[in-house]
Amino acid sequence: MKLISKEEFLTLAGDLDVFPFCFQKDYLVAESGIFFLLDNDTIAPVKINRNKILKTLQFQFTPLFLNGISLEKKEERIFLEKAIDFIIKNKLAHRIIQPKNYVLFNVLPDKVKSCPFGTYRIVLTGKTGEKLLEAMQARYRSAIRQTEKLNVEIKYGLSELQTFQKLHSETMDRTNAYSENYNSLKKELTSAPNNTILATVYIDNNIQGGLYIMYSKFCAYYFHGASAHTTQASGAIKYLHYKIMCMMQDKGVMHYDFVGARLSDVSGTKLEGIQNFKKRFGPQLIKGYLWKMDIDKPRCSAYDNLLKIKCKLKRTKFPLDIIDQEKNKKIIL
Repeated sequence: MKLISKEEFLTLAGDLDVFPFCFQKDYLVAESGIFFLLDNDTIAPVKINRNKILKTLQFQFTPLFLNGISLEKKEERIFLEKAIDFIIKNKLAHRIIQPKNYVLFNVLPDKVKSCPFGTYRIVLTGKTGEKLLEAMQARYRSAIRQTEKLNVEIKYGLSELQTFQKLHSETMDRTNAYSENYNSLKKELTSAPNNTILATVYIDNNIQGGLYIMYSKFCAYYFHGASAHTTQASGAIKYLHYKIMCMMQDKGVMHYDFVGARLSDVSGTKLEGIQNFKKRFGPQLIKGYLWKMDIDKPRCSAYDNLLKIKCKLKRTKFPLDIIDQEKNKKIIL
């Protein structure tokens, strides 16, 4: 096991198309702190962040073979055991933080804090647009076909960012969720134009909603969405997802991933509606785990205590990741 730079990875990798977006050259050039853990022919990207107190490491994706193929469970376990041992011995981090919610591990290393997590994913390979429609719930198919009959227009790219970000922020406010800021989205759109899609949908020149995707031939990931409080057609956002799926098919993308599905009971919450929306497109539910690990426990505890004091003084909430949210839910139950 060794840690290599992103430049070294690019010299080792053959066809980058077989890897997820976070392995692509433009993305790597724009992102700071990215390294790769390499063990023979197996590799995983990690991001290392440092502040005055704490050094953290975050897996950017699950380990893959250098040909882009995923590992079997046994192989993934062996890689993670070696990786954690390497991180500890080389003092790469005080804490391994939770990965992004699109990074689903198939196994859990020992002595980690974790929660089950999932995603809804559609196979695009070998399917026509009509086949994609057939897999959807009947009323989704009907809504999409009805929308096609209206004066509907899809717009793409950076020129739509301001409109999208404003609507995205309003949408997230309605669900008390975090909204992505304008500058971070602009940075990704401009630095990785071949791996990002920003699309908005209009009916009679009125904005209905939009979506933001990062992709490679490996998979398209739906990261951010926006919808008007009142839309002129119930199928506008569904129509937009469908048209982007068809576009991804044309580009040779293998999967369309809706990113994020709680496996705990979300009945009666806003998450229930969000997950039902994803589910009705006819995807497969993929199950896995999110995990994290405190390596230097005293230092991590001291950092958390200082952050709690800072949050209390600023009257803001202490930030909880998905793992902590799920653990707290179990305690309440």
